[in-house]
Amino acid sequence: MDLTNFEEFKKLDSMGVMEALNLFPEQIKTTWSQAMSSNIPVISCDSVVITGMGGSSNAAKIIQGLYEEDLKIPFTIHNDYGLPAWVGANTLVIANSYSGNTEETLSGIEAAKASGAKILGIATGGKIGGMIESGQIHGVIIDPKNVNPPNFPKTGLG
Repeated sequence: MDLTNFEEFKKLDSMGVMEALNLFPEQIKTTWSQAMSSNIPVISCDSVVITGMGGSSNAAKIIQGLYEEDLKIPFTIHNDYGLPAWVGANTLVIANSYSGNTEETLSGIEAAKASGAKILGIATGGKIGGMIESGQIHGVIIDPKNVNPPNFPKTGLG
């Protein structure tokens, strides 16, 4: 097989991953626009914890890699149930779940509430989307339509 032949490659790409990769710049623009129109307040904090599993933590890893040397506060990625014991009232917990239903991420939200941490949710819907819509937490509900054809977290990094 000639992997440089796009038409030949498309035959094997039944999920549309190549299209999602090509749409990555558009994902970033669309998601940024959605986030900016969601009325998220300015949140001051002394530390940031991003909780998310699998592909839902990939964007955090990119941000961490790009800005780690410039960050003036701790920036931790947590891929498990609950949260680190040091999370408290001056911590911003960003709960990222593509589906909005990932149980580890939901567990992190409950731990954040118990510790008095500030919470920001990011999801396409699900339980986290419901929390955002009902005003229980601040956040953004991302509409991946037209920018993530396979609808997989790993192809929805933008």
